[in-house]
Amino acid sequence: MEFLRLTLLLLSVHLATAAGASTPPMPPCGTFPTTNPPAEDKPRAQVWRAQDLPPGWSAPSCLGIAPSTLMVAVAARFHSDDSADVLLSRFGAISQLIGMQYWSVTDRRWERLVQRAVAVDQPDSLRVRSDFTVDEMKSGNDLFFIQSDNRSSGTVTFRMRTLEAAPDRLEVEVENVSPIRLYLFQIYPPRGLRVVYVLRHVSPDIWIFYSLTEVAPEASWLVLNNDDSYINRAIAGFRYVAGIPNDRDPPAAP
Repeated sequence: MEFLRLTLLLLSVHLATAAGASTPPMPPCGTFPTTNPPAEDKPRAQVWRAQDLPPGWSAPSCLGIAPSTLMVAVAARFHSDDSADVLLSRFGAISQLIGMQYWSVTDRRWERLVQRAVAVDQPDSLRVRSDFTVDEMKSGNDLFFIQSDNRSSGTVTFRMRTLEAAPDRLEVEVENVSPIRLYLFQIYPPRGLRVVYVLRHVSPDIWIFYSLTEVAPEASWLVLNNDDSYINRAIAGFRYVAGIPNDRDPPAAP
């Protein structure tokens, strides 16, 4: 899959955030530029709801974007000598998600986001297996893991699939295949929470990162007014992939 001008995305997210504008999401489709990314390393984040978008706007089809009630984008660059295989291995290292931290706007402190995370053989299986290898990640097959976090109740099964794996670019998709619940309430239906990650190697020690989180219209109203929480969790995902300690920098949404 080819890539849209992610450099422009970084700038557009920054301007939209600063000005309070509702610039639509710009998923990385089309041709990726050869120019250098912006000089700043600070990640940019923005949240959209359906009513925030211009009349008549339709989602680009390049990443399979479904009708969404809420979308969260993060765009950043980071310095790293790691190869694409090393970065892809972080997605496959499910057990390493345990202990990932994010800034809780509710509790006003750094908290452990992922309490438990293990790879499994099949979506309906509880048989634990080892983390996914790079070769398994590159296969493009559906891979499954179960995870519990600090807010939802019980474990949730996720599907992960590598959409593209090349020396200079990666694209990975993750979505829930079992409901996500909060006590007795279903807050996300199956496939109600989807994240697509795109990474592009633009110079010997610089990678560009983009993620787009989509919340399905069927999601509960209980999870539709937590913009800062979505941003902080999405930034935690970026820092994990980039190999940056989650609490090294100030919270994105304090």
